[in-house]
Amino acid sequence: MPDANDFWAHTPQKQGGDPQCLRDHARDTAEAAARFADAFGAADWALAAGLLHDLGKADPRFQEYLRENAAADSDADGEDGEDGGNGAKRRRGTSGVNHSSAGGAFAVERYGKGIGKLLAYLVMGHHAGLPDARGGSAALRERLQNDAAGNLARIRAIIATVPGALNVDALPSLERMQRNIPAAGKAKDGWPLCLRMMYSCLVDADFLNTEAFCNPDRAALRGDGAEEYATLAALRDRFNRHMAEKAVANDDAGRAAPVNTARAEVLAACREAALRPPGVFSLTAPTGGGKTLSSLAFAFDHAARHGKRRIVYVIPYTSIIEQTAGVLAGILGRENVLEHHSNIDPERETERSRLAAENWDAPVIVTTNVQFFESLYAAKSSHCRKLHNIVNSVVILDESQLIPPEWRTPCVDVLRRLAENYGATVLLCTATQPPFPELGPVEIVTDPPSLFRRLRRTELIWPEALDRRTEWPEVARWLSGDRQALCVVNRRKDALALYNLLPKGSFHLSTRMCAAHRKEVLDEIRRRLKAGEVVRVASTQLVEAGVDIDFPFVYRALAGLDSLAQAAGRCNREGWLADPAPVRIFIPRTNLRQDCFAKARMRRFHFGWTTRGGSGSGQEHYILSTFSRMAQSALASNLLFLIPPFIGQSRNRLSAIRRIVAIFSAPCPLRVRFRSSSQTISKTQCKLFSITLVQNKNLNYRSE
Repeated sequence: MPDANDFWAHTPQKQGGDPQCLRDHARDTAEAAARFADAFGAADWALAAGLLHDLGKADPRFQEYLRENAAADSDADGEDGEDGGNGAKRRRGTSGVNHSSAGGAFAVERYGKGIGKLLAYLVMGHHAGLPDARGGSAALRERLQNDAAGNLARIRAIIATVPGALNVDALPSLERMQRNIPAAGKAKDGWPLCLRMMYSCLVDADFLNTEAFCNPDRAALRGDGAEEYATLAALRDRFNRHMAEKAVANDDAGRAAPVNTARAEVLAACREAALRPPGVFSLTAPTGGGKTLSSLAFAFDHAARHGKRRIVYVIPYTSIIEQTAGVLAGILGRENVLEHHSNIDPERETERSRLAAENWDAPVIVTTNVQFFESLYAAKSSHCRKLHNIVNSVVILDESQLIPPEWRTPCVDVLRRLAENYGATVLLCTATQPPFPELGPVEIVTDPPSLFRRLRRTELIWPEALDRRTEWPEVARWLSGDRQALCVVNRRKDALALYNLLPKGSFHLSTRMCAAHRKEVLDEIRRRLKAGEVVRVASTQLVEAGVDIDFPFVYRALAGLDSLAQAAGRCNREGWLADPAPVRIFIPRTNLRQDCFAKARMRRFHFGWTTRGGSGSGQEHYILSTFSRMAQSALASNLLFLIPPFIGQSRNRLSAIRRIVAIFSAPCPLRVRFRSSSQTISKTQCKLFSITLVQNKNLNYRSE
């Protein structure tokens, strides 16, 4: 009769070596998963999933398969999967046993269709990814019906004949599981994210335990995270020393007093806000107001106050992530800052950082919106593995206005759930803060308008006539007359066309450049600016969000208010000029309707105005409040104000337009006619604005 040690989880890694015992692997994985999940109250659930995840490996056919492969150079699990962190892809097995199905079926049998089915998702997806509920042979229902029955019968026989071999006696009772349902799962629509979090705990624990057995040298590079990395407390001390040295250096150098005073106020407000209870915060400060370092001060102080485990810095563009990561690495040490994005320079990567990127096991992580949000909605084990390390962290969302409109609802929803159910504190940073009524953020700066007025370092110069188009040779002449000037345009081909007209030695920036080349060009631009040398740049919008450059003259093709504000943030950024520096707005000679309207990034304020939304809906509140705030910030300018398209019937669009137009109040007549309707709005009064409504092909428009 076999004993418990006769059931293998993984084959010996060398001739004459010992296999990994299935009982030990399941127990160790379960204990690690429970430890990870304890941070959000799901320890018992993760423990049960860990004990059951490889139950099907006890099937005699699978054990025979493992022994036949005992001489293989790599582990053979007998099931297709991903790189689990052991350094090699698992080979396609020939055992004929889907070893994850038996554990899922056992969970349903043990705990019923409620709790059992939820556990089955975790167990049956721990290699190939979380399955769909139904539809296709890989779906949960089909696998429970087709794959698991025969396998489970053989497992039951083993449990009966070899007590203790498969750890089923250590499973939590049904009553205990019911008593300890995670609070996140009890929340409305909370199970999808809760399951992903528990799944993250299971797969990370499984991968780490497998790696420790199959590739101990690789596992040794990880070490114990608490010992290998500096603690957040130690990093906070480094950061505070840097800030103190920076303040002294600024005073000694006689840096521009108004800018430094405002930055000090923002920093002090962030440190004070860090003492507040965890939740969602917003930091609204002008470009160049020191948001990056002030937000880090908030994160370190808040983590120290409330015991947060790590800081996750989320950035929209890879074009600025390298800059931010470089700043953090220079203060905290490269070894303590993990960059996780598609454009990372291989020279900055180490084996240890590549391992840490698998599960975000580092004190400070700098990543992109895409990596962060897609992981939170992912199903594959390699993407979900890191999620449990977001729990009880400080998440800084830089340039929060750049969340794509079409993904705003899921992004905001998951941020809310992280704050409410997973102990995360979320900080939204930008100079052009959109309203997030669903999150109800606490604003850190007590009086943002006053701060903006005191940090007014630029003056927008509008074209004398809004119907006048500017040719690119004329724009090139403007830049050629300045020693240091930046022009930001809306399209990559426009940036290239302008660059080709500039004097030799000018620079071109766009997302068509690879990351290394872009960084090289930005470094040279900064060097020339600092040295006072001639530097002229034609760029796309990639320089607008957080890129730290400071020009005395900036030219901007017509765009949305937020884009204009961000472009102005690259002008007189440090406040060296005594008078406000000019930011000249022009309307390029392009297809006005297609390129200036549809692509002016005003569309980011359109979030699906539908007939289902109804009066007073969250979408309507968002749009109306956004336009109201934008109007208030631009009252001093004769601005061509662009309103995005609306979805729905003509009468609904007209009703929406009337409500938005009602925000304004002084003379500027407007006439709108839809081709599909005879309804019109005529002679509507709008204060200081010539409003042009754009509705794709369904609207004739004119300003009277």
